[in-house]
Amino acid sequence: RDRISASRYIGYSKIVDGVVRPLWGELRLPDDEKGLTQLVKDFADAQRKLLSDEDARRRAGKKRKTIRPATYNERVKTVRHFFSWLYDNHHIDQIPRRVPTLLSKYKVTSSAKALDTDLIHALWREADDELKCYMALALNCGHYAVDIATLKQDDLQDGYIVTDRNKTGVPVRFKLWGVTQTLLERCANGNGTGLMFETDDGEALVTYDVEKNSRRSTIDLKLLSIRKKVGITGVSFSHFRDTSTTHIESIDRRYTDI
Repeated sequence: RDRISASRYIGYSKIVDGVVRPLWGELRLPDDEKGLTQLVKDFADAQRKLLSDEDARRRAGKKRKTIRPATYNERVKTVRHFFSWLYDNHHIDQIPRRVPTLLSKYKVTSSAKALDTDLIHALWREADDELKCYMALALNCGHYAVDIATLKQDDLQDGYIVTDRNKTGVPVRFKLWGVTQTLLERCANGNGTGLMFETDDGEALVTYDVEKNSRRSTIDLKLLSIRKKVGITGVSFSHFRDTSTTHIESIDRRYTDI
């Protein structure tokens, strides 16, 4: 808990409690490489059986539980990290030779999709200045909600956002549009915390409760309220980020990182 982010800790906890423990909870850790390999193989096979593409998911409806490739990858990654922990802490003498292969990621095709401009305009018209500011940062800078929640006042430098990406730690420098700068000047309300934004209670816009394995996002809640008012479904805040990324990748995928 001290070494990793709260969101990663919650992710591990949900997978362990909901997936790994029901399968392995009553088992003893095998003391030989073959037994460990079989344990992992059974786990990977069980998760692979749950995989389905979108067509299969629609056909199955609620009759059969299925998971997306990205969910599969999160589950095998968690178990892969667990085996690294077992080895690092001398609970096993070596990581079985087949484990990296058995727990390899499923190749995922990007599902990022640009939002329709009219839809963005419909949400924008109903949004208050705070939500407009968050939307602008997502569209302008490719920010997720957590990126906005962790922005610091010092990250704003002469018309640019200069910081490290929350997810990857990669240094980034975004030139701000005029509308984004205007909204930032109007809405940035960090007071004493060093953050660009905070709630009325003085907390970060995105918070985590590791005891309850929960995440609370003021940004997502504000969007949900407007969505209900406009009658729009199927739009999460990350779609604004996907919109800018998708348009850039349609020109040249290599430019996304730039």
